Amino acid sequence: TPAEEFAALKKLRQALPAGVGMDIFEDRQRRVRCVPYPGSPSQKAGVLYGDVLKGVDGTAIRGKELFQIARQIRGQEGSVASLCLYSEGGTMRTAVMPRTSATYPTVSRTRISPAVIRIFRFSRQTPVELHACLQNLADDEGCVIDLRGNTGGSMEAGVECARMFLKKGDILLRLCNRNSLKDMLAAANGQYHALPVVLLQDQFTASAAELFIAALACAGRARTKGSQSAGKACVQNIFTLSDGSVLKLTTEKMLYPGRTDDWE
Repeated sequence: TPAEEFAALKKLRQALPAGVGMDIFEDRQRRVRCVPYPGSPSQKAGVLYGDVLKGVDGTAIRGKELFQIARQIRGQEGSVASLCLYSEGGTMRTAVMPRTSATYPTVSRTRISPAVIRIFRFSRQTPVELHACLQNLADDEGCVIDLRGNTGGSMEAGVECARMFLKKGDILLRLCNRNSLKDMLAAANGQYHALPVVLLQDQFTASAAELFIAALACAGRARTKGSQSAGKACVQNIFTLSDGSVLKLTTEKMLYPGRTDDWE
């Protein structure tokens, strides 16, 4: 990534503080998909889960990087964004919505009984938000954790959330690189290690969300339901070069705990 583009990315929220309350990501066909947050301007304007984004404010997004598209979508508080969308049903439409600087939680309880908890993405605050949703559940009550559309985020947050459900000695994460294979183990019983759990996934579930699913499923802590996930199993690190540009380097691959081959 060139230096000027990386600098612009870091300053994106300062320069353009308002968004429309949705995540965007690329699927396997490199189509840009939308995941609107409940109650957000995008959802209220009719953006649907999985819609394909074709253009922003009359400008096509084809060939652009995700951060460039995010920059197009964001703007000043109160300004209006116009999104050109293509739905699974094959129709093209335009959704118009105000931009807002409101923030949205990464975890939300979407159903009371039975308890359904949706994790939209993994970030620094996700373990705290997940704990807040779980702490009042009885061990025999159980819950469904919905990871559909969760394209990942922070690997560290995914590990911390998985740790809550595992017993001492369970494998949290298995990584391999060119020279070694290493396991990260749970050092103690997690607070929710006895809580019955069912996990929901779909074709857009990826990266840290797949890590979370693999850890719980391999340890026998959860049953999974849904379609095959994305299979994004790379660990990438970002290195800033002397000229200010950025190199994104794949350094390791995540494996399904208990296996030594790819789990994609």
